[in-house]
Amino acid sequence: MPRTSVSYCVIGLLVLMAQSAFASDPVAAYNTIPDAIGKLNYRLQNGPPGGKSVFYMKGYVYAYIPGDVECDPSEGACEGFSATNPKRHGMRLMGFEGYNVRWLTRHPADNTLLYASREIVFYTNPATGEILNQWKNPYTGETVPVIPVMNEYMDSPRGTAGYANPSRPMEERGLNYASNADVFPNYNLKNQFAQGDNMNVANDGQYTSAELFDFYLPKSSKNELPCADFFLNYQPHRDRYRWENYLCFGGKAKWLDWAPRGTVSWSRVGPWLPWMGMSEDPANSRHVAGVLVYHVRSETFTQFEDLPEDFRDRMRLWFDSGAFGLETIGFEAWKRPANYDEYIAVQPRNNGKNDTTWSVFLNKVLRPQGLTWQQ
Repeated sequence: MPRTSVSYCVIGLLVLMAQSAFASDPVAAYNTIPDAIGKLNYRLQNGPPGGKSVFYMKGYVYAYIPGDVECDPSEGACEGFSATNPKRHGMRLMGFEGYNVRWLTRHPADNTLLYASREIVFYTNPATGEILNQWKNPYTGETVPVIPVMNEYMDSPRGTAGYANPSRPMEERGLNYASNADVFPNYNLKNQFAQGDNMNVANDGQYTSAELFDFYLPKSSKNELPCADFFLNYQPHRDRYRWENYLCFGGKAKWLDWAPRGTVSWSRVGPWLPWMGMSEDPANSRHVAGVLVYHVRSETFTQFEDLPEDFRDRMRLWFDSGAFGLETIGFEAWKRPANYDEYIAVQPRNNGKNDTTWSVFLNKVLRPQGLTWQQ
């Protein structure tokens, strides 16, 4: 082989190796983002490069009852959580509190970036915040077991560096930078889970919902970004005498874990939950016209210990008590996690079938007992 051909082969191999390493390295991907706002958005969505981000969320779940004819406008209590009849449009049914932990890492099967996430969110008493194990359904009169949102794996391939920061560009809004993401899930439960049960969803199992996110970052976080970026790429022989070493108080340990304290607003419209015992299908005997509306606020942290202490205490008690309430109602197949600490760690596992409330109910409750949803 001519020497020039060998040279081109070597150069090509080196380029491929560099691209391969670059594609799977969150830090390298982050360093390609050209502007400070984009970098802040990356840190909000994914946590510090190579690290984790914890989203704490708290809000309420409401009933949306179209054409509510039970409400007399003269009563002055037809809307919102002030309604006294729990069947009415706008009734606050439950609280909603929990967390999501996420990070950007390497795909275990190939050399690309992978967004990995895990979450546990509890349905709570809207007045006291107590985690609910059972709930009396005002529409059916039944007392049903409450299944928390326990999505162990929610992975999303992000490809190479170009997909490391997929949210929309941020805009200036007062004292904040703001961006949004509007998601409209639409898929067939039968196809998604390879089973013949459309569960409680209409149109032969065609699940549809809407999830609307607003992300806010304080403009002041832009002033802290240079310190975080400096220590992210720190090399002692090159950087030991730079001014950041003296002016970035807290040193490397602080700034390597730095992410902006952002806030998030999340709204969701979707079907009745499968454990509620109601169907959105008009042909089903358990049909109740309506949907659920979630309105949730969230803030970001970089470690689990930053979550509100009272929430962590309630979560520990819930896991440790074993008072899940399912065994007494015939759902012996459901097994709670042995230790809540499992949910602090995230390990990537991309199999193309991410967890949802419907998949968890199917796999943890129905399938082990050989039941269909209607049964």
